[in-house]
Amino acid sequence: MNSKLLPGAETAIKQCLNIQNSDKLLIITDNETYEVGSALLETAKKYSQTVLMIKIEDFTSRPVQELTYDFEQTIRSFSPTASIYAAQGHQGELHVFRTPLIRLLTKELGCRHAHMIGITQELMLDGMSKDFNLMAQITDRVYNKVTAAEEITAQDEFGTNITFTLDPQNLKWVKDNGIIGKGEMHNLPAGELFTVPYTADGSVVAWELGDWMCKEYDELNSPIKIEIADGMITSATPMNTGDTKSTEASGVFMNYVSQFDNGKRVGELGLGTLVGLNKFVGNLLQDEKFPGLHVAFGHPFAEETGADWDCPSHIDVITKRATITIVKSDGTKETIMKSGIYSDEILKG
Repeated sequence: MNSKLLPGAETAIKQCLNIQNSDKLLIITDNETYEVGSALLETAKKYSQTVLMIKIEDFTSRPVQELTYDFEQTIRSFSPTASIYAAQGHQGELHVFRTPLIRLLTKELGCRHAHMIGITQELMLDGMSKDFNLMAQITDRVYNKVTAAEEITAQDEFGTNITFTLDPQNLKWVKDNGIIGKGEMHNLPAGELFTVPYTADGSVVAWELGDWMCKEYDELNSPIKIEIADGMITSATPMNTGDTKSTEASGVFMNYVSQFDNGKRVGELGLGTLVGLNKFVGNLLQDEKFPGLHVAFGHPFAEETGADWDCPSHIDVITKRATITIVKSDGTKETIMKSGIYSDEILKG
């Protein structure tokens, strides 16, 4: 076990989950992420006498096709009060495995759940070592701004130019500040807030693609321009047709989102709030927390946002150096981010 991972594990176990001796903590890991799982296990044993770590491959092969009976019964028999998913994601697992698993842990068992999908040792040393207290303060300040908005616009130097129309009465903003309560799930590293827009129109220039595509293509050398009308993708094309990787990724992306009802629908408008990150690392779990704009298509996390539709897929895309302006119901405008940097009011309070 790599001892350098322990500070990041400490953040997850104590600061985010607030593990106490009375807790029963379940850690779910896999072959690829076992070192991270082991660091979480060692740290957790400092605070609780009841910790169980299970490995996905001990129950089924990847990609996982379903939440198997043995896997589910192991979890139910342990009856955890808190849980961590510290493992990788494979194509097709979201709808048939991870979503039912999260529902079991949070809704049925009431766990405080830390979801570290795609976590790596690099992220434990980087994002998990940042000042989560400062991040939580910034997340709250951004939340207080955007919940008053009926429209958000975003532009960047690369060609992003999009308007999101919001429905603040029916579609909620969700804070992912790393402080996890009973029956809640937060991604770690934390640091974002998100909602489902009522609709969206314009262009998003994407430098990184989410879910299983992140591992396949990581950060793109040249971006993909995604056109959106009435909240739906109309096209996705490489901005440099000579870039083989970007060209292939745009085709795979469009083919994937086209497979599902609502797969091309904007299911998330997200704003990263984990200040202190210096660069993209090619891992969406952390890169979507980079201060800026990310957009996802498909699954809208309806149980949290209030969306009245669903989709089995969820693919994020990440922009760079966005300028973000909110528009309130009275027409008042406020730029809360300029070229990827939050306003002084948000950063300093």
